[in-house]
Amino acid sequence: MHLVPQSHATIVAIGTDITESHQLQENLLRAQRLETIGTLSAGIAHDLNNVLMPIAIAVEMMGDEQLGELAQFKTVIANGCSQATAIVKQLLALSRGQKDDSILLQPREALTEVISLVRGVFPKRIKLVEKVDPDLWMIRGNPTQLHQIIMNLAVNARDAMPGQGSIHINAENIHLDEDYCRQLPEARPGEFVKISVRDTGTGIPPEILAKIWLPFFTTKPEGKGTGLGLPTVKRLVEEENSGFLRLVSQPNHGTSFELFFPSAESQQTFGPTYQQGNGEAVLVLEPDTAVRSAVELHLANMGFTPLAVRSLADIRSQARQSRANARIAIVDTATASIVELRQRLTGTVLIAHTNEYGSAEGLDIRIVRPASRTQLASALYRAQLRSLNIDCQLQGVAGLT
Repeated sequence: MHLVPQSHATIVAIGTDITESHQLQENLLRAQRLETIGTLSAGIAHDLNNVLMPIAIAVEMMGDEQLGELAQFKTVIANGCSQATAIVKQLLALSRGQKDDSILLQPREALTEVISLVRGVFPKRIKLVEKVDPDLWMIRGNPTQLHQIIMNLAVNARDAMPGQGSIHINAENIHLDEDYCRQLPEARPGEFVKISVRDTGTGIPPEILAKIWLPFFTTKPEGKGTGLGLPTVKRLVEEENSGFLRLVSQPNHGTSFELFFPSAESQQTFGPTYQQGNGEAVLVLEPDTAVRSAVELHLANMGFTPLAVRSLADIRSQARQSRANARIAIVDTATASIVELRQRLTGTVLIAHTNEYGSAEGLDIRIVRPASRTQLASALYRAQLRSLNIDCQLQGVAGLT
């Protein structure tokens, strides 16, 4: 405050630094925008996933031998479904900030899928160079998320090279010591799997480096980018997978993203994830006709006998014998009453067919819409095992009485 004497009057000048207040206001507006998008996304996700799921299952069931020259279009359709699903998941995850369950996984599998996809889809003017250690350590994470992380970075690398160029995808085991960690504040000593995606493109100007992690910030032309790719990568690496990342970029010299995932403490041998059915009845409670038909088709193809209904009222009207034979039920949690299902289907393993953040409380197994053919097969296998456990428990109780 300054007092400036002027004959018989005094002028009081007060200066206030509003930088912090302005930043808080921006953060509040951004949070409100995310909340609004979350509300809208939750409303459309269910219907959109119902459209995507029958397409995805049908494409998976098509054999390349039957399609002949049309097999290339099968890949295009499958990629379109995957991209649409990823966009819905990004919006929901960013707005709700919830974590997915992590499992012990081999990162080489996700890398192989992305590399194969890049070779088949990216323009031929872009050269792909890969170097993946065949003996990568296991990590704990979500396979879908890891695939999404690598794919997002690969797409960004492609878009950074309007002309010719190369994308380098490398993966190796690495030990980080204290000397290295002192150079990178986010790092910590230990054993890590390092995955790097590097391009020879335009690079990122220094003045916008700090902004690339902000949601909705993009330098791409309108309609070419959502501004959610890199914020999603950062969130998935740091918050969901307990890792960290390093960015190195120079204008006109390309960009390199280095991802560090902590190695798992122990390794695990996985058994089979699915098996053919033997005529077992599976109840399908699904109001959407297209999804119900796709699930029925898949169940029949897997060797099960589908009993499809639209609502709880249809379950009540079915013959008692049909209900008794169904030891597994796939239910849409958006329309089904879990309490009534438990009462009417005692001893039945309930598979919740839910949206990304839908509730599965009171059910045995959860699969997320739009579930692929492989995910459905895996859920059915787990349900078969759980059903056997229920039978063993009931027989044990009967033996005690």
